[in-house]
Amino acid sequence: MMIILILSSIEAFPQVKTGHFNFEGGDPSSPLWTLYIMEATLNGVDLESGDEIAVFDGELIVGAFTLDQVCTPDNAFDNDLTAFSELLSGPGYTAGNPVLFRCWDESEQVEATLFEFGYFDPYGTGWTEPFFPPDDGVYCMIYVNFYLGGTIGGTVKSALSNEVIEGAVVRIEGTSYLTVTSSNGKYSIADVMPITYDITANSSRFYPQTKFEQQVISEETIIVDFNLEPIILTQTYNLETGYQFVSSQILLENPDMKYVVSEILTDDLLFIRNSEGMMLRKIGPNWVNGIGDWIETEGYLVKYNGTGQFSISGEIINPTTHIDLKAGFQFVSYLPVYEMDAMDAFASIISEDLLFIRNSEGEMLQKIGSNWVNGIGNSVPGQAYLIKMNSDDVLIYPVSFPCGQPFADFRDGQVYNTVQIGEQCWMVENLNIGTMINSGFDPTNNGEIEKYCYDDDPANCDEYGGLYQWDEMMDYSTIQSSPGICPIGWWIPSIEDMATLSDFLGGEDIAGGELKETGTVHWDPPNYGATNSSGFSALPGGHIISSEYIHLGTGCRLWSSSETDNLYASYGYLYYYSSYFYYIGYLEKTHGYSVRCIRE
Repeated sequence: MMIILILSSIEAFPQVKTGHFNFEGGDPSSPLWTLYIMEATLNGVDLESGDEIAVFDGELIVGAFTLDQVCTPDNAFDNDLTAFSELLSGPGYTAGNPVLFRCWDESEQVEATLFEFGYFDPYGTGWTEPFFPPDDGVYCMIYVNFYLGGTIGGTVKSALSNEVIEGAVVRIEGTSYLTVTSSNGKYSIADVMPITYDITANSSRFYPQTKFEQQVISEETIIVDFNLEPIILTQTYNLETGYQFVSSQILLENPDMKYVVSEILTDDLLFIRNSEGMMLRKIGPNWVNGIGDWIETEGYLVKYNGTGQFSISGEIINPTTHIDLKAGFQFVSYLPVYEMDAMDAFASIISEDLLFIRNSEGEMLQKIGSNWVNGIGNSVPGQAYLIKMNSDDVLIYPVSFPCGQPFADFRDGQVYNTVQIGEQCWMVENLNIGTMINSGFDPTNNGEIEKYCYDDDPANCDEYGGLYQWDEMMDYSTIQSSPGICPIGWWIPSIEDMATLSDFLGGEDIAGGELKETGTVHWDPPNYGATNSSGFSALPGGHIISSEYIHLGTGCRLWSSSETDNLYASYGYLYYYSSYFYYIGYLEKTHGYSVRCIRE
């Protein structure tokens, strides 16, 4: 009988069942948390009798009640909401998990999930943390303000061509709100707290754009459109005696073949030929252009006598642009701006209809017996490929970067390894691009990337990467997460990116050890806590401050793209005698530090 009475008392616990949330009730013998509500509003208007408030642990409702009056500081102890660690049907809240609230407006028949809340602790004994308490009998006095969210939507286009941009990332700065544009360039972010935000759109082929102080209005949609300036790419081709397949990833303003290759219209050029056998060649004293225009999705066969070079510049083509293939032979362009295993690059056409893919060296991807054999290795930007098909097909290069694989920066051929850490993709080496300038000189906004090498020794750049002043690294932009001087598709990490990295690795106390290269080949002893479990392989490249090089072997400072004002910017710091990863701080932009690039 005693057991029956106890069970009966549990089921009869006087927790008011709410009409909308229909909370099942909880076990009063388990740890409880009582919340006394001093104020509760929806869009600035007081909740009133008949409205409901519920408390959640994730998606699990752990307490709810129906108001019978407007909540005020004077009647707070009459407005008590109990949260249960044990429900009638099983576990309730878990100590340490974040506290979430929802409300129901009975008169408007609407539920609100956006909120902000705060504590009032006049007696110094109440709970004041934003997560569920670990102890029993804990209380707090709170105010909670709910909001019906607004929606942000719009279109992202190229400022140059006015074409819509698919796959652009749109994020609300300082929040977790993030989305990607669809095939028509449109995006939408719903249930956004109705306050003012800075909103940024970013795409790998464009410079990011931020729209500042955009006011979100409850239950309304605001339109925020973006027109992104394209990154202008210069691609250089080095020709040697013999045959060579060439292609580009550039949308040319003037595609006339004679204009595009005007730098090599000499007697050393024997001909350029397309898939149809049409040629640009010299007949007598005349250059005859039988090809017409250079087409971005097509490749070309060049026969050259000697060595030569030509360059082209323009906006980068969408690497997933569809390339129509016909039965027979065809030269095709390689559109991605990074190297990729040929099996991955051409995966969309690897079938019984594909006979082979061949590069300039005669190496082939082909099926031998029942096996596909990749004799090409990696597909390389700037090179075209000869494809032989049995029937028509469509080639679509993969959109995602294969993180964990090395890639070559086509600007200078520098090869970087990559590593996936959580949801982030990082370079494994410090960035090393540009022309070395000596200490005592400052870089200038002259269109040329300028770097310092420790002790003015180029060998140190080869070993540790370059050292860059902040403005030079950012390519004289101040927009957070700009590509700066990183390769196409990469950008300078923000301080939030560094915080995400640190959190994934267990927090700033130990993250430094997991980021540092092990041993004392580069780091001075003791290189405390270094495990490099992340694969990040941070190197102590030192830095340059006021023309003085210091801390080679002992310190690694990595710039972020987050500035604090016109003079200072944030950075990450690793040190030889600590496993700590310092990233809360700022230093003068004129200092020269290392750079790591990131992509998602």
